[in-house]
Order: sequence, then structure tokens, then C-alpha cells
Amino acid sequence: MTQDTFINYRNLVRFLGEMLGPQYEVVLQDTDPEVNGIVAIANGALSGRTVGSPLTGTAIKFITERRYETSDSVMNYTGMLEDGRKVRSSTMFIKENGKLVGMLCINFDGTEFSEMARSLLSLVHPEDYIDRNFRIFSKDTPKDGQLGPEALEVFRTDTKELMNDIFAETVEKIGVPVDRLTQDEKINLISRLKEHGFFNMKGAVAFVSKRIGSSQASVYRYLGKV
Repeated sequence: MTQDTFINYRNLVRFLGEMLGPQYEVVLQDTDPEVNGIVAIANGALSGRTVGSPLTGTAIKFITERRYETSDSVMNYTGMLEDGRKVRSSTMFIKENGKLVGMLCINFDGTEFSEMARSLLSLVHPEDYIDRNFRIFSKDTPKDGQLGPEALEVFRTDTKELMNDIFAETVEKIGVPVDRLTQDEKINLISRLKEHGFFNMKGAVAFVSKRIGSSQASVYRYLGKV
């Protein structure tokens, strides 16, 4: 992201944050591989993130799938804060000469309004009926793809937590405990992680090396095969 682009969007982040209010978190993310994180944020208390926090797994997925080549934005998908609150999220792709350089994201916390709606519904329905029939009030943690057109976005404040999320989800899909992976299964795991954009994060090779019990040289060799 050029300095002029950064300054313009940083000012926009500040403006939108003040105009929309504290229920709206406004985030500017730089997608340069040397940065891959938040460079400006307004109302960051919503998710607990600050400048320097990593991209989300969903943001990395957008990059890996090259979503920005076919659309300028992704609207109204569901995010999950670390305390379990659900937010409505939208992302705009920032491009320079057709190349993705950043993302402007807005996350809206409607918890207060949901509680008001629940109070109104409780005037005419028993509480267990509301829980069974109105999904928005469900206390269960949703799974990927259950809410909205995109996979659920989980906000993390540091890269290691994000790596843990993506790695655990990928191992679960393979269906074999990490300490029992054969060499072919390790290559399959690394292939899936690569498709997810996992290795765009700093320290990814060292992280995987430690988790699968292989040397970093082996991880690089496996990457060369996928």
C-alpha cells in the first residue's frame, strides 16, 4: 500500500469510526506480505484488536481465493468476537492498478438491539420457544458456514491464536490426530494449509514444524510438492 493510499484510508477509518459510533469497528488492513495486519483501527475495543493485530482467517481466505479479482467487496457475513458475541461484517478490497493492497472492514455489534428484540419477543413467547425458533438468539457457537454466505469470521488479537485456529480446523477435517499423521497425510495437511493462505503468515513454517514433529527443512520440502 502506497503512503498516499494509507493516509487517505487512515483518515477515512477515523472519520467513519467517529461518525458511526462505538458499535462499529472500522479496520484498515495492509495485505503486503511484510505486514499482513491491521495498520489503522477505530473503535477497536469492540474486538480488542489494535494496530499490528493479524488478518483474520476469513481475510486470508479472501486473499488466497483471489476474491478481489471478481468483486470489489464482500457484504454482510457473520463474525464472532472472542467473548461469543456475533457481529455483522463487511469487507471492501483496496486495489492499486488491479493489485490487492489492503482491505477496509466494518464490523457492527448489534448485541444491544438483539437484547431489545428478545425483550419484546419475551412478552408473547416463553424463553425456551425463543431459543428453539429464533436462531439469532441461540447460545450455541455456530460452525463455519452456518451463518451467512461466508464462513464464520473469528477475530484474534495475535497471530499465534489465528494459526492455532486454522491448524486445528484443518487437522479436524483430515480426521487423523496430528501425532499419527503419515508422511502423505502431512503433505495433505500442508497442501490444505497452503490453500488457506496459512503460509502467508510470518512464522508459519516454524509453527507447523513444531506441531507435526518434522524439521523446518522437511516442511519446506513438503511445500515444494504441493
